Amino acid sequence: MKKKVLKTVAILLLAAGGFSSCGKDNNSVGAKEAIEAKGKDEGGNVPYSENPVIIDTVNSIEFIFSLLNKDGEPSTTFNEGENFSFYFKCTNLNVNNELRYTNSFLSDLLYDGFCRIISQQNDTIGYPCTSGFGTDNMVYYPFYGENNSYEIIISWNDSRERWIALSKYYENLRRDNLLKGKYYTGFTHVFRFSPEPEKYTAIPVSFKINFEIK
Repeated sequence: MKKKVLKTVAILLLAAGGFSSCGKDNNSVGAKEAIEAKGKDEGGNVPYSENPVIIDTVNSIEFIFSLLNKDGEPSTTFNEGENFSFYFKCTNLNVNNELRYTNSFLSDLLYDGFCRIISQQNDTIGYPCTSGFGTDNMVYYPFYGENNSYEIIISWNDSRERWIALSKYYENLRRDNLLKGKYYTGFTHVFRFSPEPEKYTAIPVSFKINFEIK
């Protein structure tokens, strides 16, 4: 496992808020990373960072986790009342590995803690949204070639009541702005990428980021 923490990163977004993907459900949101310097987690521990972006590469799958400010820039410090977003992207770096993911990708990620906020006193604040209804049929999406990456952006405060991604609906929980204080967000999840139906490559990944509302 190769873990890298970005020290200087600029993610340029075409639009912010909600879900987006670089694959099946492309909603016109894209990102470009300009990486000037990288560090490593020497202890092999869960990535735990005051820096705004963490990268973890496992079995040629690159995972990026970050918080974005109202301008779509990576940050761990936000003004009171400022909206911010959770950013996640995974990329298949192996051009010869024709992997796929299913329509439960986002709902499974939320279930395991993606977008959950917890105070430094370990009080759970909650999530900005919840999984709604959708098709019960398993649908596979390509995770290779021109569709070798999948990107997610979820705002803490979203203007929409409900939206759809990967054939499933998600509902806004209308969260209040966070009070001044220190918080963290993170998740542990086993990603299951499928080279063919009923066969999976399991990749466990964990992230944790501290942030502050001033």
